[in-house]
Amino acid sequence: MPGGSPNDYITQLITEKILHLQHLGIKLSEYQLDEMLQKAWTNCDLRLLDEYTNLKKDIATGKQRYEANHLSPLIIHQLYTSSFLIGKGYFDVNKEVYQYYLKQGIAYFDQYSVACQGMIALALYRSGDTLNAKRIINILEETAFK
Repeated sequence: MPGGSPNDYITQLITEKILHLQHLGIKLSEYQLDEMLQKAWTNCDLRLLDEYTNLKKDIATGKQRYEANHLSPLIIHQLYTSSFLIGKGYFDVNKEVYQYYLKQGIAYFDQYSVACQGMIALALYRSGDTLNAKRIINILEETAFK
């Protein structure tokens, strides 16, 4: 690879920044970012799908429990990044995967940094779960410096 080996975090971060631009109304096609976004998002999506597939295998063999916390900051960031794509066809491809990790976010959000909690709340809100998103925001407001 030109410039070094691939890095999941950097790919995901670049994807997020491109989606921020799109969210702000920037036409990605004017800057030849469409194809880059498609490739980067496919990479991120496949990585999360692989992680979920391996988790399901571990659950089937008794190595893991379905209810245990299987989130990580990278997965939380993926949920947040994917929330920019809800309703645009991307999110629906691996809906089972995203729904599982969103449920994990509801259950375990308080075990992560404030930034991660905010990303979980935004992902939930954009996915239509305003009740849990508001619950997390209320908790964040209660713990914020006044």
